[in-house]
Amino acid sequence: TSPTTIIFEYGTSDTFGSATAPINVTKNGAVLSTLTGLSPQTQYFVRAVAVRGSITTTANITSFVTSK
Repeated sequence: TSPTTIIFEYGTSDTFGSATAPINVTKNGAVLSTLTGLSPQTQYFVRAVAVRGSITTTANITSFVTSK
């Protein structure tokens, strides 16, 4: 079986513009990544993208607002 690789795309619009480094996953479960260098009081959009072999699965877009 092929390993699954996950990245998180993020940015200040729903077209993103940034992505985390790929995370290799070998088991089912939650995948966490820390985003640094974000601007305060700014809305960000984010989604997970998983790739396994030739199959790419894209999660729904969600958003959050950073604190002061």
